[in-house]
Amino acid sequence: MIGILLALQVNNWNEAYQDRKEERQILRQLRSEFQTNLDQLHDKFALRERLLNSGIEILSLINNPTANINPDTLDFLLSRTLPAPTFDASLGVTSDIINSGKLYLIQNDTLRQLISGWNGDISFAIEEEIIWREHRDRTYIPFLTEKYSLRNIQNDLLNDPAMVNIMTFNKNVRVATLIGKSMEKPEAADFLNNSDLEDHISNMLTFNYMAKIQMMGLQEKVETIIKMIDSEL
Repeated sequence: MIGILLALQVNNWNEAYQDRKEERQILRQLRSEFQTNLDQLHDKFALRERLLNSGIEILSLINNPTANINPDTLDFLLSRTLPAPTFDASLGVTSDIINSGKLYLIQNDTLRQLISGWNGDISFAIEEEIIWREHRDRTYIPFLTEKYSLRNIQNDLLNDPAMVNIMTFNKNVRVATLIGKSMEKPEAADFLNNSDLEDHISNMLTFNYMAKIQMMGLQEKVETIIKMIDSEL
């Protein structure tokens, strides 16, 4: 009888040891994945800040009209309102752990709950990002095409290293665009007087500011998860 109990105890100990070993492996994988997500969030924050700053400058030009506005300046500012930063989370490790039923191996209850709710957190946080992307594609870009020169704006965007480096995985990429500037010379001052422009820029600022707030909350959760994982390793 004693021998059976000892054998069971040894078996339980071995199972617990294997569980803890697998837990550490899972936590290390999660640590790497959430660090990747945090790095991406930082990039998207930097990109969104450029959008917001450009929008504010455009509204300032609208509020303080001048006949001497430099078209190149307006092209540059408008080009930075075109991106639609969207957080595309790395979810491979998290999904595998949840789908395989191995989430129970994480002993920390709070950490386990945070991991379990991660997909839902993302879906909620990117709502405003999706709204802006759809508004940009359906309304804002057609407006720029009809009322100004989308070619000039896109040319400036593709030749803006600060923007391109954030939007691409390769931080050393250099885009050689053949778009060039349009032969037509749109009147910058007249375009700034278009009341629809003011509304479009206001929409851009509103959507992206709300997205910024949501992403700040998501970043806090990612940082919390990383700290909790570090404390368990």
